Amino acid sequence: YRVGPLARINACDFIDTPIAEKERQEFMALFQALPDTLVRLDRTGTILDVRLSPAFDAGPDPRGWIGRNVFELLPEDFSSRLASRFSRLGTSRQPEVLEYKVDLGGRTQVLEVRLVSCGAQGILAIVRDDTEKALLEKQVLEISSREQQRIGQDLHDGLGQHLSGIGFMVRVLADQLRNAGRAEAAEAEKIHGLLNEAVHQTRRLSKGLCPVDVQTNGLVPALEELAAGTREVFGIECRVRADAARDWAPDRSDATHLYRIAQEAVNNAIRHGKPRVIVLSLAPAGFESVLSIEDDGVGIQGDG
Repeated sequence: YRVGPLARINACDFIDTPIAEKERQEFMALFQALPDTLVRLDRTGTILDVRLSPAFDAGPDPRGWIGRNVFELLPEDFSSRLASRFSRLGTSRQPEVLEYKVDLGGRTQVLEVRLVSCGAQGILAIVRDDTEKALLEKQVLEISSREQQRIGQDLHDGLGQHLSGIGFMVRVLADQLRNAGRAEAAEAEKIHGLLNEAVHQTRRLSKGLCPVDVQTNGLVPALEELAAGTREVFGIECRVRADAARDWAPDRSDATHLYRIAQEAVNNAIRHGKPRVIVLSLAPAGFESVLSIEDDGVGIQGDG
């Protein structure tokens, strides 16, 4: 947008719109300076115009794309996702955003594709290379995940074992007091029970911070264990539907994040929705899988 006494102009308004030559030159200079690939399409997906960003200068000549349908050029899995976003655009200028991973020159690039409706003029696709951003985000998440795993392991191997040792000593002390006919035996038994509860709480904390099964057995068994724990602790029917995705093997970081998303969703459903049934579903979608969490509760109620 250009801000000032002149009317605001965006990329859609610029297409086939007569404006002053000086303004056109200024806008084109700004347009060409954008670090994005810009693709203009009609409502059927036919490519009308392309401007490649410098990041793709070494790629194929985009002039060969003009006049072709974008859905025929893209892989089937992404093409179907793009088509669904096309249908949602309608005449609204609310953008639709989706992510696309593509192998270019042996390197996987993460692209953000932003679709903007230009009314009857068609659709403008703004494609930005988000590879470095995605890599940095993943590194930050991995660092956080490793730190959580370290704390969880320390709780299990350190504090948990220490409390277990104290519990064993108290158990011996309680037996000795009972054999000696001392009244303090009952208090020692009570302390032993409290220590056992502390050990169980420590293990639950450790398990929440370090879902070991995600790393050793895979995501689906970890979700099944989460469901079993939910049934046991809260008395709520919690099921996992993932037979078709059981062999899907995301890397450790992705599996751990998906597990935590499911864990948080289950906790929110129990806290706010009062459900009787929660279903965790993991289903294949092309080369990826989709995790969804559904329940029959009342949902999160607003303040009003």
